[in-house]
Amino acid sequence: MIDFSQVMTASFDPALEMIDFSSTISVKISNLREFQEFNNYLIKKTFELVGDKRAYMIFDFNKIIIDPGLTLEVTDSIKEFYAKYLYPHGTAGYGKSFSRVTVKLSFKEIKEQEEHLFATREEAVDYVRMLVEESKQIKEEL
Repeated sequence: MIDFSQVMTASFDPALEMIDFSSTISVKISNLREFQEFNNYLIKKTFELVGDKRAYMIFDFNKIIIDPGLTLEVTDSIKEFYAKYLYPHGTAGYGKSFSRVTVKLSFKEIKEQEEHLFATREEAVDYVRMLVEESKQIKEEL
């Protein structure tokens, strides 16, 4: 059993309204129970960091790997988390261990098809910065 509170890291950048999730070790979530515990950790930590506000999020796919076989079973939980805590299109993953998608596509093809998946943390942060700037411009125009 994985104690996510011991291996996960989460920080909040108030200027970008961004949560940065990573892990101190490589974590592979390989069954539904582990995913539920992981999801509970994400919800708890997100609420601690931002309360009932929305945020942007970046996620380290090099360290946190969800078994591809769980994809169908966990999709609803992921959608609920995104809908409740994250801005629309407000998440970016980085790393080259993209679980389910790497089985079907090369990294280059992934980059062409998934605009929110990046090779490095810096690219993911830049994506969030772009989203923040776009949001500010829209608010100024209103």
